[in-house]
Amino acid sequence: MKLLGKENTTRPDPVARKADGFTYPRVSPEALPYWEGCLQNELRYQRCGDCSEPVFHPRAVCPYCLSDNLSWECSEGVGEIYSFSVQYVALYPEREGNLPRAVGIVALKEGYHMFTELEIPVGSELRVGQKVRVYFDRVADDLALPKFRID
Repeated sequence: MKLLGKENTTRPDPVARKADGFTYPRVSPEALPYWEGCLQNELRYQRCGDCSEPVFHPRAVCPYCLSDNLSWECSEGVGEIYSFSVQYVALYPEREGNLPRAVGIVALKEGYHMFTELEIPVGSELRVGQKVRVYFDRVADDLALPKFRID
């Protein structure tokens, strides 16, 4: 893709990813190692080599100090529910079979937060502060989504 007459390698793939009948996130060059990790059941995040802060979602520069000295690390995939909401009405008719559905923010042990889908245990309720662990939902051959369940 050209932007202002120059080849732009940081723009997201303009073609949306489709899997199991739904649209999923596009893969940018910065995020490619993250998505490759998901396919290998690894929850990856970046760490800044200059200020040592964990960085998530994937990006080209650290949002804390603007350094481009970022490296990839593997998370243990454990944390706790920071916030959540339970969805009882489908946004799309084809999603009605997936209700109720919980989405929320998980505070990971490594110090970053992640917006994700949360598995609702049968006969139980979610609550803020509950310990959770990542699992990977393989929705297509080339796409696995990190989701969390009670640990």
